[in-house]
Amino acid sequence: MQVLCPVRYEDASDVLADRTCPICEMKFSASEPAELFYSHVEDHVVKVCPVCTQEFPPDDEIYVRHVNICLLNNEQQQPQPRTPSDTDPFVMCE
Repeated sequence: MQVLCPVRYEDASDVLADRTCPICEMKFSASEPAELFYSHVEDHVVKVCPVCTQEFPPDDEIYVRHVNICLLNNEQQQPQPRTPSDTDPFVMCE
């Protein structure tokens, strides 16, 4: 029994070789990770806050302001280094 295949194995790499963004027609080579291509296309469709993952339309000016506020709030919530005080029970005696 012979199995017919429309694409030979050597030609299969050509099918996946180059990816083209359907929106801006930017080319991505096969050597670049597929995630880079998909992330690029998604950037045309939606913007996602890297801190809280809230989504925004691609041309939304509010996105930049939101991310800056989110980053600032995130920095403020990080634990601050402790400074010894007179009432701190863990301060070493001299």
